[in-house]
Amino acid sequence: MLRRWHRRAYDIGLLLGILDLVLESLALESKVKGRGGKPRRTIGLYVKALVLKEMCKLSLRYAEGCSSTYLGERIPRSTLSYWEVNHGSLIKEVLMALLGILRLLGYDYTVLDSTKFTDWHKAAHEAFLCVRVSLGETLFPVHAAIMSSEVEFTEGIPSGSGPAFADGAFDAKPVLNQMASKGYAPMVKPGRVSPGGYGARMRDGLFDESLYRLRAVGEGIFGALTMEFGDRMRTRRKESSETRILLRLLVYCLKVVARWLHG
Repeated sequence: MLRRWHRRAYDIGLLLGILDLVLESLALESKVKGRGGKPRRTIGLYVKALVLKEMCKLSLRYAEGCSSTYLGERIPRSTLSYWEVNHGSLIKEVLMALLGILRLLGYDYTVLDSTKFTDWHKAAHEAFLCVRVSLGETLFPVHAAIMSSEVEFTEGIPSGSGPAFADGAFDAKPVLNQMASKGYAPMVKPGRVSPGGYGARMRDGLFDESLYRLRAVGEGIFGALTMEFGDRMRTRRKESSETRILLRLLVYCLKVVARWLHG
């Protein structure tokens, strides 16, 4: 069983070591193409610098010195800003690799939910998470996406088993059918009118109001992210805002892996 507050989850060296293993498995150096020559530094070093910035809750300016201390090379804030804006897809790929590792963990039930993070201009960016909960109320995501459609998000969640809890926003025929077809028992808050379909019929036969209260435990992951990083990002561009959300999820996942390895 994972210990939620294991001290190793705050060991920067350990977290960067886990990140190194993930980066080695992805071979990112061949995935950045464009005009001009090759980057002065390795792709992995830029990714690590951005992760380190969020891990230490630093501004881009202070991240320069931090990269020099922990990575052995000073990376200018303008360079970090460029990579944050233009290479969010790489961060997403690293995050997905970590989520794939977390899918190996045992769990008791699943929660689907979303929350909105605001940037400096108070524009909202909605992040959807598929979160699994194990005994002891350990929370770990296994799928994440920044979008506005419950239907599209549900199409991407991994197959699983056991009850899957979600609020009324997920009470739609394609969503319920997707959850059922992927092995879950839909436990979605029903609306006044049933959307129809085999997923809705399964939900109507299984739904239990007292059991549905377990959904609140899975929602705790959003509170954990807010407590760790705050509820507002100091970003102005859509691309950098979305990349920063992915980075914060990545840091959270690294901590879960660290607790798993040393729990």
